[in-house]
Amino acid sequence: MAKDSLSDAGLHFDELNKLRILDPDVSQQTTELKDECREFAIGARNLLKSIAKQREAQQQQLQALIAEKKMQLERYRIEYEALCKVEAEQNEFIDQFILQK
Repeated sequence: MAKDSLSDAGLHFDELNKLRILDPDVSQQTTELKDECREFAIGARNLLKSIAKQREAQQQQLQALIAEKKMQLERYRIEYEALCKVEAEQNEFIDQFILQK
């Protein structure tokens, strides 16, 4: 009976028999929500870190691919210049051969 009159007045006893203003059920729900929010924030932070690491790894892979393609382009440029030189020499040889006939 005394507990009911205290409850009506907005006063409650917790599991340790301490007098509280907040209803024990509401207090428990608040604590659970607080824990869930903490876990969510930690999970979100870890997810963000993993995404950042993935992007960094992807960026490094792309930079390595760019460097590889630049080296390949340089090889092709050198090969092209060499082929242009061979073509010019062959054209010159053909021209000289035609002039000798």
